[in-house]
Amino acid sequence: MQKHRGFLRLAPWVLLAVVLASGCRLRREGDTDADADAGARADAAGDLARQGADAQAPDAAAKDVGAKGADAGGAAPEPSEQAVADAGLAGDGGAGLEPPRGSGVIAHGGVGSNPATSTVALAAVHMALGALATEAAPVTAAARGVAVLEDSPLFNAGTGSSVRLDGRIEMSAAVMDSSGGYAAVLGLEGVRNPVLVALAALDAPSRVLAGPGAVAFARQRGFGAFDPATAAAHARRAEVLDWLGHGGDAGAPDWSGVERELEERAPRDAGADAGADPGADADAGADAATAAPPPPPPAPAPPSGAVAVLVRAQGGQFAGAISDGGPVMTLAGHVGAVGVRGAALYVGSAGAVAVSGDDAALIQEDLARAVYDRMQAFVSSKAAIAWVLSQRPKGAPRVGISAINRLTAHSTATEPMAWAEWSGGNMRTGAVKAP
Repeated sequence: MQKHRGFLRLAPWVLLAVVLASGCRLRREGDTDADADAGARADAAGDLARQGADAQAPDAAAKDVGAKGADAGGAAPEPSEQAVADAGLAGDGGAGLEPPRGSGVIAHGGVGSNPATSTVALAAVHMALGALATEAAPVTAAARGVAVLEDSPLFNAGTGSSVRLDGRIEMSAAVMDSSGGYAAVLGLEGVRNPVLVALAALDAPSRVLAGPGAVAFARQRGFGAFDPATAAAHARRAEVLDWLGHGGDAGAPDWSGVERELEERAPRDAGADAGADPGADADAGADAATAAPPPPPPAPAPPSGAVAVLVRAQGGQFAGAISDGGPVMTLAGHVGAVGVRGAALYVGSAGAVAVSGDDAALIQEDLARAVYDRMQAFVSSKAAIAWVLSQRPKGAPRVGISAINRLTAHSTATEPMAWAEWSGGNMRTGAVKAP
């Protein structure tokens, strides 16, 4: 009986201890479940936010670049929503899938391109991201992105390429990845997407093909005949011919004649009379000035530069693709910077760089490779571009540069340039111009 009374006295305390222990265990389990639920909700919210940003990006970008395009006063109209959809933004190709974590894409429409066309650059970024989401190779993703730009008549690549003085079109494109793969097609005629022909050449016995050989390869790989000329390209050629004093096809000069005429139109060297006697007769100088012919009209603006897409894949691989419709005033068989490895495109284990601008300057400066080399030393792609631009001589021809590395992506140009970028989970688009 004494034992039972002792147990009864202890029972409440034992029960209280059991309840407290159970409560602590339940609290710990509840905290764990709550944390897991909070994490899941945060992940879901992040996914929805990213998906919402992707879905809203085209409209926001269209408003933003439309205003900038009006300020820039470019001649090209802003592409319609249908044009963007046709370019791949609302199409299949994986555009609706979540971009792989850590991936990045940057696209530009070439230096001198109308800022309003950044909506199409945005479509190119979405196409490349969609390709990455379907586990396509990075170089394939980059090429598909450039194909979107080639299909738009608003850029000097593919459809919309420059018509030369002789009435023909020769296009160039190249692809490169960080594994060392490189291929290019030069002087290509009668093809809709030169960049896809360059991509096909990656597994060909000859990785760089030019002229009729490039055309024959394209046909053998199933690329049908296509006329990339547009009314705007023909009008640009006619404007140049009129400026040269050769209105109409019948008067189109060969390049040797153009060179002579350009030399005649070139302004005199400002320093030619630097050693003249300061006490010379002022009246004689005035008479000479009066008798001098009026200065020639300014040359027509050149077409915009090469378009490009650069890709950073989830695993840290890089790739780039570039396409160019060439200049109006050039020789048949012209090989521009796109056809010279390191001049307009360079890709390595540290990142990818694409450059748009004057062919001769890009080749002489090996500019894409120069930015890449500096990017290996700098953490920031923006700092690498800025340093290289600071080393260019004063008065150097216009240039637009895009670069991407493991951490950053950036575009800069000395004239307005359409661009779009996905990096760090954020989409940005608009026009860039160096200060």
